[in-house]
Amino acid sequence: MNIGINSIDKLNQKYDTKSIEKLIKSNYLFPNIFKIKFQSEINIITISQEYKKDPNVEYAEPNFIFDLCSEPNDPYYNKGYQWALNQNNDFDIDAPEAWEINSGSSDIIIAVLDTGADYMKI
Repeated sequence: MNIGINSIDKLNQKYDTKSIEKLIKSNYLFPNIFKIKFQSEINIITISQEYKKDPNVEYAEPNFIFDLCSEPNDPYYNKGYQWALNQNNDFDIDAPEAWEINSGSSDIIIAVLDTGADYMKI
């Protein structure tokens, strides 16, 4: 599978790429961002490090897939009221990802103090 850059095409051939997908199809600022899939029996960390060494590659990193193991018992969580916690477009605070690390403790007390809007006269 070729993308038209010789050194990268050689790496793709060396690692027997399964597919190459251009992620941003119409963006003139980032025209060459690709998602490359490899055969399943590979060490993706080693391969991504080799791609990083190529002077034609700005960055290369694995595309890990995470699954949610827990959800809050908040009845509004999946009804659209808690939109900032988790969104497909990733304009959120990544709450489910944080819950994978720690979901809290009843021994911890958190208080949020917010005065609301701060009006400033000019």
